[in-house]
This record gives sequence, C-alpha cells and structure tokens, in this order.
Amino acid sequence: MTTYQIKPNGRKLHDLELNNEVVGKMKFSGFGFNMAEIIVRNARLFRIEPKSFWSGTRYVKEQDTLCLEFRMRWNGKIVMNTYFTSNPLQFTFKRKGMFKNSFVLLNTDESEVMSILPSFNWSKFKTFYTVEVPESLAGLEYIELLIMTGLYCVLYIQTQESAATA
Repeated sequence: MTTYQIKPNGRKLHDLELNNEVVGKMKFSGFGFNMAEIIVRNARLFRIEPKSFWSGTRYVKEQDTLCLEFRMRWNGKIVMNTYFTSNPLQFTFKRKGMFKNSFVLLNTDESEVMSILPSFNWSKFKTFYTVEVPESLAGLEYIELLIMTGLYCVLYIQTQESAATA
C-alpha cells in the first residue's frame, strides 16, 4: 500500500503529501465548500463545481473538459463516473467500518481503490487524513486527482450529515 497524507493548511486549503513532498493542493473558493480548485503535481489545474445551484451533482473539469462527475445518493453513498479514458469508469464512495469513521472508494467489482482515514488533532483543532492506495494503482496518472476528489467527498458527506442533524 502507498500511503498519502492530507494536511490542512488554513481553513480552505489542503495539501496532499507523498513521502513529505507536496504532490497536490485543494483550495476552496467562494462561500462555503461548494467549489474548489485542485492542483496536481504543480502542473494541472482542475475545478470542482456544481452542475447548477440546486443540483447535488458536481463536475470536475480541466479547463472545459469533463474529467469526473459525482452525485450523492439518498443512502449517503456517492456515485462517481470518470472520463479519463475512452472507457468511462464508475466508482462508489462510502463510509467504512463498524463505527463508519473511515471512507472507501470501490470500483464496480467492489474492490477497494483507496481508503481515507480521518484523524482529529485536538491540540491543533484540525483534521488530518491518511489515504491508502494499493501499489497496483499508485502509478496511475490521475490517482492524485481521485484522492483529492475523495477528500472533497469526505467533506461533502460530513457537511450534509451535520446539516441533516442540525
């Protein structure tokens, strides 16, 4: 397993690190956590934006090219469609574990693509994330984008759940 770390760097900025080297950043823009920009390996810029104001569907675009889209279902799972290759892939992002404190991205065969484990640091009052990716998938060109989109999904799920309980 390849282990990535996601560290908050301010209120609306997260850094993705591999072996203590920053390989990606996600910055939220605008009001709340609705839209974000992802920079992967200091070279490629992706934007996460809603389909419309009332829609639960989010698009991930590089310039005007659709790379990924996802939508939260009523059961708390997020269905993700990727368009990186000519053959679109579908993933499911959901909570995992007995206490549902970690998250997992599954492909259509129900095999794990990545897992995200949040850990809250009380002294800094921030949440840090550990992401584990199988070695076979660590070399994919878009794995950092999937990880940062996974972080967006974690924050999206937590926001929706806390809004439902308020």
